[in-house]
Amino acid sequence: MHATPAVSQQMDLEEKTHAAVLLQHNGGSPRYLDVKPPDGVHYQCSSCTIWYPQREVQNLSRGPFRPPSLAYSLNYDYTCSKCSPSEVHAFQEREDPAFKEFCATALANLMLAAEKRGAPQLYFSRDHSIVSYIEDHWDSFTGLPYRGKAVVQEQVTKALVANTHLFAPENDNTNKEDPKFTLKVTDFRQLNPHDFARLSAIVPMGNDDKDQGKFQRPGPKRKPTAPTPSSVPQADFNLKAFPKGLPHEFPTNKESYRYLLAECDRNSPLSVSYLKDPASWHGPQGRPIPGHMYRIFIPTRLRLSVQERAPQLIVERDGRTAIGDKGYSMVRATHSVGFGRYYFEFRVLALPGNAAVRAGWGTVYAVLQAPLGYDKFGYSYRSRKGTVFHDSKGKHYAEGYGVGDVIGCYIDLPPDTMTHALPDTKKFEPLVKFKNHLYFEVKDDLPKELQSLTPQRNSRIMFFKNGKSLGDAFTNIYAGQYFPCISLYKNATVKVNYGPRFDFPPTGLSFLPMSDRVHESSVEQTMSDMLYSITCTADFIRPRESLGSL
Repeated sequence: MHATPAVSQQMDLEEKTHAAVLLQHNGGSPRYLDVKPPDGVHYQCSSCTIWYPQREVQNLSRGPFRPPSLAYSLNYDYTCSKCSPSEVHAFQEREDPAFKEFCATALANLMLAAEKRGAPQLYFSRDHSIVSYIEDHWDSFTGLPYRGKAVVQEQVTKALVANTHLFAPENDNTNKEDPKFTLKVTDFRQLNPHDFARLSAIVPMGNDDKDQGKFQRPGPKRKPTAPTPSSVPQADFNLKAFPKGLPHEFPTNKESYRYLLAECDRNSPLSVSYLKDPASWHGPQGRPIPGHMYRIFIPTRLRLSVQERAPQLIVERDGRTAIGDKGYSMVRATHSVGFGRYYFEFRVLALPGNAAVRAGWGTVYAVLQAPLGYDKFGYSYRSRKGTVFHDSKGKHYAEGYGVGDVIGCYIDLPPDTMTHALPDTKKFEPLVKFKNHLYFEVKDDLPKELQSLTPQRNSRIMFFKNGKSLGDAFTNIYAGQYFPCISLYKNATVKVNYGPRFDFPPTGLSFLPMSDRVHESSVEQTMSDMLYSITCTADFIRPRESLGSL
């Protein structure tokens, strides 16, 4: 057998133990930073990347925690109490993982078992080893019912063959009926659910194919596009008010139209009555669902938005890593800020060839198919030559940055006008249906937005490079709701960190991490929706005599 160069670089157990950074928190259980501990079952926080022992997660986690667990696992989402807005350990098992994750998990655990036996092994047979391991530990892989050996064998075969960038067959495979495979990773001990996509198959979120084992070859995939506004069917009352799970496909925002995912607003008056008997709220012509019954969906985690991005730009499953493609394309975060002092940072992972990064802050009107700073709605700092851009005008600001650099983005928006403290409710916008989910259809008036732009006094944007302040890049910027934005040229790759823990937190400045906006945005949106319900009740409650007994 011929070992691949990547696998041959694996560190032995003793070296890995010394490479791990051991942390002690108030005399608690040992925890490790970045590198998985050599022994026992541990889970990595998706925010601070610290590994926590199973005992601590099991005792403090909300919701069910199903043992037994594998030494290496990719089938979970975990946030520690230090990073969770609720200040508790939040552990959740993924409901339907991809079969490529099954195969990678099985191979990593098989390698570890062989190493513990004192007979390290790189390649394992598909049926006798990989499929058998998945069958024997099915309950540790997923909570879904067992699909049968034939189905598992078929999906494993497809995953191993299709994902050639992740799995490597043995060069001298003599047994064609049961070939052997290994992992194409530098060190299988670094496997974790948050960096798995970057280390292996980089697949856009929401493009999983259940019929193909939820794996695809790398490359562009045609994205769903929203129909033109005139042809979008109006939502009807037969649609489930509480669809199970979040959508995997989203309508594309284009031509001044944006589509905001809607969820049922349980705080809305009469919403319970509507859900119990929706037909009573519709005439024979089937009028659309009243908008006041729904509200804008507010994500419970700050991530790179899968919907608010250029279709060709890839967002990995961790929600923090973005990979560009060809020309400039941009992605916004899921949450914004309208006033206050906030900070986030990102690390440059790859800049192949003449790839480049422009990052900073932008409003919802900034063009996604262009670099940040192309229009009046964005402000950016470019990796090349350290140029800053706004309204397509660049000026020298500081030195550039490259792979391995951590760039901090700081914004200061004084609360001059508290009238903009609450977001728009959007309840007066029409509801449309796309892929069995409801969306508010919002038409943007860009000429009006341009005319209404006014500088906000004493506001500013500044950047940091590896903890060093580069000074003010922009001052007296336009007032508005600003999102953290990343625009990438060609195959540039970055990983964002919205806090609360940063590699290089600003010193000498008061600020809040952008992660705090998760809870704040939910409160603000709820207040806005409730104010709408209070002030507009007379507009949408039908006459008492026509309501009947509710």
